[in-house]
Amino acid sequence: MLTSGQDESDPAVETWARLVTFIAQASVSEPEEGEVWFEARDARSRALIACRRLGENFWRVLTDTDEFAERLGRNAVQLYGRTWASRGWVQPGKDSKSTTSMYIPNGVTTRVLRVPMSALHSWAEVEDEEQ
Repeated sequence: MLTSGQDESDPAVETWARLVTFIAQASVSEPEEGEVWFEARDARSRALIACRRLGENFWRVLTDTDEFAERLGRNAVQLYGRTWASRGWVQPGKDSKSTTSMYIPNGVTTRVLRVPMSALHSWAEVEDEEQ
């Protein structure tokens, strides 16, 4: 009885669910006239946690923020990034790492997870079916 159900838990899936929730709970701003960025900000701290350029089909999730570390853990990408990439939940970089260096709205280049919109939508559908 003590071990029943433990085989069913997958830490990569549980952490991915937290990532999806992290993005879903963010406040997203639409680009203003002449701008090209959608910005997702943490609802509590208002810090930038993800961004997306007009026309892109993925979110650039910043992995080096305090908010990311608090919600997912500092080592989440190292532990689960390859699993997420193999499942199609993130788009790996050219070097086959789960993160890639990309620009963000303030003109800085940083490591980000490229999370396809389709992965977020399909995950939301799975969650709805389970409820």
